[in-house]
Amino acid sequence: MEDSAVMSIGALARAVGLTEGTLRNWERRYGYPKPERTPGGHRVYRPEVVAVLKLVCSAMRMGHRPAQLLKMNQTQLEALVHRQGQVVRLPAAVPAKPLESGFMGAILRFDAERLFKSFRARVAKSGLLRFVQEDAREMMRSVGVAWSEGELEIEHEHFVSEVLRDFLTAKWRALNANADGPRVVCGTLAGEQHGLGLHFAACTLAANGYHVLFLGTDLPATSICSAVREHRAVAVAISMSEFSESEANERMIRELRSELPRSIELWTGGGGSDGLAESDATFTDLVAFSGFLSDRVDELRARSNQAL
Repeated sequence: MEDSAVMSIGALARAVGLTEGTLRNWERRYGYPKPERTPGGHRVYRPEVVAVLKLVCSAMRMGHRPAQLLKMNQTQLEALVHRQGQVVRLPAAVPAKPLESGFMGAILRFDAERLFKSFRARVAKSGLLRFVQEDAREMMRSVGVAWSEGELEIEHEHFVSEVLRDFLTAKWRALNANADGPRVVCGTLAGEQHGLGLHFAACTLAANGYHVLFLGTDLPATSICSAVREHRAVAVAISMSEFSESEANERMIRELRSELPRSIELWTGGGGSDGLAESDATFTDLVAFSGFLSDRVDELRARSNQAL
């Protein structure tokens, strides 16, 4: 082991904005990032791994999947993400738009009030559903690309995510205050700390007339089931980020489905939800999720009323 291989898994995770669990999962499934080992058996990584993983994260925000990306070398990833100042257009993904100068300035100044005003203006112009389905998601992709290109630091990306989360929370809570629609429990499974997608789902539910029971992230199945029973919910909506571990997702969804009454629907969504057989409906597209909710609201409202 060379002295240059001095970065621990925790340091690497912090440097690229991933979790240690994601790095271990990628190593197990895709063979990258491949660590060296200390005499005590601890993982250590060479500093150049940071640049590669930043490119991987940027490409994921453009719509590519880690199974494809982690087979590429750094040169191939750079060609995929950025070539001579322009994002490459590929059939598998749509390039992110550059951030507006005023918006970029607000991020660099950590100006939450300016970001809130920008979000409010976009919602006023196109509505909450359009904002979460298109504007907010496109904005976060663009922030990710700006970070990978060195225009922003990881703290800027985290700042934007937190401000957006606070804004979305205020929006769905305002709609929820007077909502009398069917109740849906929203949360993420144990170990899943990425919660922004859950707020996208909550806004989509509330905008379609549902009452959101928001539990947050990192929940055991027993807690979700308790909330369903206590509040007479008709469904559970689980968000799974693209950084979550698919094998763990499958195991926990099976556990949750076995503990829920069969009359309670289980919906899953997000980049980590592909191929989950135990869920009643799976969505990786908020437009499709919104259409599904709109079509089902009267049926589920009637079911909810019968249960009361």
